[in-house]
Amino acid sequence: YLQEQVFTENDGFYAWMFLKRRTLWQTILSFIWPVFALAVCLFPVYPYQCKIVVLYSCAGALLFIVSLLLLRAAIFGVLWVLLGKRVWFFPNINAEETTFRELVRFWPVKDEGERPKWTSRLIYATVALLVILLLRHHAPDEAARAR
Repeated sequence: YLQEQVFTENDGFYAWMFLKRRTLWQTILSFIWPVFALAVCLFPVYPYQCKIVVLYSCAGALLFIVSLLLLRAAIFGVLWVLLGKRVWFFPNINAEETTFRELVRFWPVKDEGERPKWTSRLIYATVALLVILLLRHHAPDEAARAR
């Protein structure tokens, strides 16, 4: 441990020594992290079935995140065009320094700004409709999907 420190009243600084005990969760994680790091390093020698499970798990998680973000943007766009309100579901989903509880908070943030004009909302709705029609026009047909 540390040496005993002596402070005088003239120094103007005081210190407290605090020894925090490790929790059971920290002890368990200190054993799990090296095993996890070893498992990541040995991924190239995994059997084929394990690689497929890892691949589909990562692809599924990525698809879930992207679909959540797209659904969130679609709901925002529809409500903004129709009602003129800015409503974000999962408002902290892109925040970097939040707790997990704040990250998955579902309730929308209140709209505190002034309502946008009808003209700007109509222009954005028209542009979005044109982009959707353009994507639909250039989508592959049934024969291309069958190949």
